[in-house]
Amino acid sequence: MPASEAADNNEARVEAYTRQSDLTWVLGALTSRRDDILGRWLETTAALPFHAGRPDGAVADHIPELFDALVAAMERSASPRVGNQAPLEDEAVLHAAQAHAAMRVEQGFQPTDVLAEFRVLRHELWHALRQAVPDSAPVGDVVSAQLLLNDAIDGAVSLALVALTDRIYELREEFLATAVHEVRQPITLLSGYAQIAERVLSRPEPDLARARNAVVQIKAATLHVAAQLSALADASRSTLGQFTISPTAVDLATVVEESVAALGPDATGRIKVRIEDRLDTHGDFDGERLLQVFGNLLSNALKYSQDGSAVTLFISSTDCACVSPSDRECLAVSIHDEGIGIPADELSNLFKRYARASNALHSRTEGLGLGLYLCRVIVEAHGGCIWAESCGEGRGTTLKLVLPRER
Repeated sequence: MPASEAADNNEARVEAYTRQSDLTWVLGALTSRRDDILGRWLETTAALPFHAGRPDGAVADHIPELFDALVAAMERSASPRVGNQAPLEDEAVLHAAQAHAAMRVEQGFQPTDVLAEFRVLRHELWHALRQAVPDSAPVGDVVSAQLLLNDAIDGAVSLALVALTDRIYELREEFLATAVHEVRQPITLLSGYAQIAERVLSRPEPDLARARNAVVQIKAATLHVAAQLSALADASRSTLGQFTISPTAVDLATVVEESVAALGPDATGRIKVRIEDRLDTHGDFDGERLLQVFGNLLSNALKYSQDGSAVTLFISSTDCACVSPSDRECLAVSIHDEGIGIPADELSNLFKRYARASNALHSRTEGLGLGLYLCRVIVEAHGGCIWAESCGEGRGTTLKLVLPRER
């Protein structure tokens, strides 16, 4: 039997059952137990392996929206006045399922992870209904409830997986286009300087000074390409849920000092590092990855500030609500500059993939738009959080991050 014909038969079967059944108790049970169902879903989902280490990441604003849309769709399907309508055709279910899948893609989850979350939702819905089945409920009503509920969840799963697959393809194309675009310029420079070196060295009296300068430029362009490819690879790993860190016992103050020193003597003179009195700055961190974070944040602070202006980095202790559990001892770092600032309506998007502030683009400062995104990925892999504050354009920026001492 063709798939389309089988689907039509299934819909006809569901419609036949629901038209002849009284499902008032089903809708009443789901509505009255909404908060309990969603609470149990969150608790169970947070314990799944792909949320390990960061259970607060299980929070999903679109699941309550999906729940309400599914109940409304089921109510319409059970009404003889409206007739059966598959959830695939319901705009509210469509939006909530696709939005949840899109959010999980941005968080680096796999299709199997999203499927597991929907299975948990199905389980919790049925758990609530099993407790609510009236003793006098006809078998036909129970079967109808099962068919209708399964049809609703299966429709939502289908929508979510289609959206997830489409988004993964989009990200792949986006990654390839970005990689080609960003690497083309330094490769052109490599080719140009190689031609210069070849030309001056092939002369009867080679210009060694000019050849040496060309080699220096080739080395710099090579390092630039390597850094860009590394950033793109890390962004790809994050999207695929494969980004990992290797924490060891590390002194955060030492990591900061090394980050400042790596930026050169000019940066060293402009960056002022302060540490809370008698603060123990040791913790369970991936030092190499945090060098990447502070190198990026500090270089941005310098790059988007006037020459000679100061950048202040302050390390302190804190208990931050953004870290789970909230009572974990944490180290907080703030980096403040007096630079171009960030428009208020752009602060929430600053740490997204390929995002750059509009005034940074207008200043024609080069960048992939991956630096802050990767900073967020690294900080969150440590179980921490990062955000930006600014009073607006031309009024400076403060980048703040919190890292739990222990994972």
